[in-house]
Amino acid sequence: MPFGFGAHPYFHAPLDPRGSREALTLQIDASARWPLDARLIPSGPPVPLDGKYDLRIARTLDAEIYDDAFRMKPVTDASAPRARMVDPSVNAAIEVRADPAFGDFVLFAPAGNAVVAIEPYTCAPDAFNLSARGIDSGARELAPGDTFEAGFEIRLSAP
Repeated sequence: MPFGFGAHPYFHAPLDPRGSREALTLQIDASARWPLDARLIPSGPPVPLDGKYDLRIARTLDAEIYDDAFRMKPVTDASAPRARMVDPSVNAAIEVRADPAFGDFVLFAPAGNAVVAIEPYTCAPDAFNLSARGIDSGARELAPGDTFEAGFEIRLSAP
């Protein structure tokens, strides 16, 4: 059976309505991003991070919008966050930690909606079609009787 799993946790942006979406900072432990076509479907192998997509160092959200998929760096410290959103108005950080099985993350920060979603995925969006084209997308195949187990957690902390 072809298999992939993605979770879609959404957070208020800002966490406190008296805060500012623009003041939030985002950071993702990514190594590349998936190029997207006009329908926001990955169109080829991952490309280098640049501009607004280089979130390896915390970056202020400002007026940016995201609906983007990222290939993550290999996990070197399982206790470290893979992605993080900091709201300075309440001096709080939301951290998403994930097992190495979650090799991709999607970041969703739309215009006109006070939310940010930090979404751990075990494979790229549209992984099965990418795999059929010979692109390593993280898609898995479970044989009869096989099981899959992985976890992620969301933590609230002081930055």
